[in-house]
Amino acid sequence: MRTITRFVIALFSVALVASGLRAASSRGQDTTSLVVENRALDGTLVQDDFAAAIGGTIVARYSTYHVIRLAKASLSVANARASAQHVMIRQRDDFDRIYLASRIADTLAEPSPNPGIPDYAPATHGLYVMQFIAPLLPSWKADAESAGARLIGYLPENAFLVDATPEIASVLRNLSSVQWLNPLSQNDKTQEFRNVTTPDADLWVDVADMSGATDAVQTIATKSIGQSTSMREPNRIRVHSKLTLVDAATVLQLPTVIGISLTPHDRLSSERGSLSLTSNVDSQGRPTNPLSYNTWLNSHCVACGSLNAEGFCPGNRRFWVGYGRSCLCPSRFGRPGYFRRELRT
Repeated sequence: MRTITRFVIALFSVALVASGLRAASSRGQDTTSLVVENRALDGTLVQDDFAAAIGGTIVARYSTYHVIRLAKASLSVANARASAQHVMIRQRDDFDRIYLASRIADTLAEPSPNPGIPDYAPATHGLYVMQFIAPLLPSWKADAESAGARLIGYLPENAFLVDATPEIASVLRNLSSVQWLNPLSQNDKTQEFRNVTTPDADLWVDVADMSGATDAVQTIATKSIGQSTSMREPNRIRVHSKLTLVDAATVLQLPTVIGISLTPHDRLSSERGSLSLTSNVDSQGRPTNPLSYNTWLNSHCVACGSLNAEGFCPGNRRFWVGYGRSCLCPSRFGRPGYFRRELRT
């Protein structure tokens, strides 16, 4: 019976190919990723012939699911087969997107390498954005590191900031697990200073902790208006500096700089300025009707007939200093005085 079933599945696969729903062994505008649970809802193991039957190719395996690459035209077939076999599947178009600081990169539409993004000089270490074909596997990371790359930080989806050279990048692009890799463009970096209207700004510059980072920190210190300070964090160095907007744009172009953000500043509250717009306080900020809370509480809680000016029920029962039980309306808790707040007397 099992042999007959497999024969039928094979015939079905041939029919799919004949109808143009061919296996998506390579990425293209008409392909997508599909996450498939390893076990059906009835607990049976999902066999590899499920991918073949829908014209897909398994690109990665994990403990509870696997990832299939297939033509988008095959999705209706995939959904029908998954429903019939009680298999849970999820389409993941976002496996072909990278969420950068300034935009969402469509890695299906953008080439790798991209001629529009200048590469670094030969043998120069710089930041690259590298996307894997699926969530990172330990073996894929080992392959990238064996090629000479170092993963600096994660970018959704399935992408990383990578320390590499143009020569290393060429090797990485040939790895079967890598689907997209380009230098981190200046336009894709965080650059909050662009909206500043003053000639200079108080900034945090994030420098990747990699080859060339020391030179970048020194460049920032040289251009800083006043003394700059730096703090080392995992995989990055944060440099606090005041820069002119022109110098900030120059620093942003350094190959080890991740991005530049504005320094947050504490400011005094504008509460006093709003007093003139508030009708229930006087010019000194005192409430014009301080007894309104007591009046409301007495009308809503039959157990609170003797609140003092501060809204407390005086009593003799004590907890620790400064703490007591607050009074709640019995309409919610069923018993008057169920949770009554008391003062120390």
